[in-house]
Amino acid sequence: MIDPAISFEIIDEIDDVELRNAVSFILDKPIHQLNYYLVNVRRFNEGFPPQPLIEYIPIKSIHEKLGRNGVEIFLAVDQVLSLLPRQKFNEVIKSTGSNEDLEIIRSLGRTLYNNYLETINKLELGNLNYEDSRKQHILLAIPSERQLNIVKGRWREYAWREKTVKGDMAPSVEGWIKDVTSISDALNSEGVKTTIIADRLLEDRLPFDKMKVLYLDITENLCKIGYVRDSSVTWFNRPIICNMALKFRRGEEEIMNDVYWKLGLIPVIRPRWIIEDDKLIQVKMEGGNFFLLKGDTEAGLITGLGIRGSDSQLFNLLDKTFPEEVRFFGVPLAGYLKDWISGAVHLDVVLTYIGEVGEGRIMLVDPSRMGFYSIIEYDRVSKNFKVIPFIEFAKEFELVIDELPRKNGSPITSLNALNLGDGKLVVDTFNKDANNYLEKELKVDLIQVNIPHIEAGGGGPRCATRDIVNSSSL
Repeated sequence: MIDPAISFEIIDEIDDVELRNAVSFILDKPIHQLNYYLVNVRRFNEGFPPQPLIEYIPIKSIHEKLGRNGVEIFLAVDQVLSLLPRQKFNEVIKSTGSNEDLEIIRSLGRTLYNNYLETINKLELGNLNYEDSRKQHILLAIPSERQLNIVKGRWREYAWREKTVKGDMAPSVEGWIKDVTSISDALNSEGVKTTIIADRLLEDRLPFDKMKVLYLDITENLCKIGYVRDSSVTWFNRPIICNMALKFRRGEEEIMNDVYWKLGLIPVIRPRWIIEDDKLIQVKMEGGNFFLLKGDTEAGLITGLGIRGSDSQLFNLLDKTFPEEVRFFGVPLAGYLKDWISGAVHLDVVLTYIGEVGEGRIMLVDPSRMGFYSIIEYDRVSKNFKVIPFIEFAKEFELVIDELPRKNGSPITSLNALNLGDGKLVVDTFNKDANNYLEKELKVDLIQVNIPHIEAGGGGPRCATRDIVNSSSL
């Protein structure tokens, strides 16, 4: 992806014919797919759990339709279209040839350009939103039957368990309502504001004050919409919209984009494509894969490299976004072929950061699901990667590394904790041994929540929550 600041400017430099051609091409772009798993992995009877594809557009096809500067035009217009609220996007699609749709695109391009420069130019270590920053406002989401029904009978395909740890059938809308209520009540009791995103079909079924609920028309079959952590990141006062790796999770980004617009938080960018040789490759970026840690004089952004991990090229975009005092690290994650539970989809199911508590800055890890003895650092000067010992990384950020008891606990939620700051964690009450260790050995202040239905779908308190800053409404 080219520098967003340059990308947004291009839209005002092209004429109406070029812009309209770009919109038409983007709405019907020729995406090619590569699935290495079908070719290079031995087949077995049950088939594969969800595996990502490599999706790309040949640059030649872009030049043929949009001309010599076609790639730059494509990236600029695609970026703006991807950040339009759904209502505005539909207006552009339904345009009958008037220039109103073009003005919508140009206007948002100018807004994004100004917001990007204002946000990025003011970024300093002191105003970043870190993993252990004090949380003020949390988003949660509740899916309805029209999102969850597709899972029934296809649990393996959607990486879901048929029954919860308590033996109840999953997924269940009523179960999700109870789980989200448990988290919301716990957060409210800690003085943390919550906003519930819910499908409009649930408007008469939720036990919340209506001022706390944002009802939306959520697209059918988006069964994982309840895991709001993944579709955006909120490292500063304007969110970045992500790109989900798996097809059945595509569309969650557009829902969250709408939410941020309604909250008065226009997203600053959305990483979409990277240029590699003769093609544009679609970026994979998911919020559950990131932790931003603060040191004394620098910060560290760590991301999981795995089955739905960040693209190595994504570091180039992050390089343009963060202050020079931020260092970038990639953690290799364990994968899976036959059993999705044995691997790690995101970094936040194998690692959690508590921050300053007791003995120092505590980081908890599951060394069986990550490359514990090494970590990859991106060099922001050379643009290359180097392997360093994980313990060296821990030493540089003054981390104390520990491992929780894994017996009688969930491999999904044992480490998937929401950090409220000030040494407080929201954790799944099911993990009794791990929670006891946190309280008795590490002296961590725990807020325990009962979330069996969230856990059955593959997530925990962190997966099901998204912390935001500086919202102007609700």
